[in-house]
Amino acid sequence: MPRLDEACRICEVEVLAAVGKDRAHADYRAAFPKSLSALVADRGRSQADKVKALAAELHKRLPDLGERHAAKLETLAAAMILQNAGLQ
Repeated sequence: MPRLDEACRICEVEVLAAVGKDRAHADYRAAFPKSLSALVADRGRSQADKVKALAAELHKRLPDLGERHAAKLETLAAAMILQNAGLQ
């Protein structure tokens, strides 16, 4: 889903800025346990579950970013699941 992927990319840039561009930082690793590339390469329910986990970690670890991004990420993930369900 291009819109979901783009929202994840935008969020990742802000998470990187928040952790001083340190991808080894605990907050970054919690938000993106494998990598942004792995998240956007995934599809379907698996990607949606990972995006929901991302949103939860943002609220927990980086609340300002959680407020800014979590609702949109969750909405786009839910829309992707609904769209995929309609295609089957």
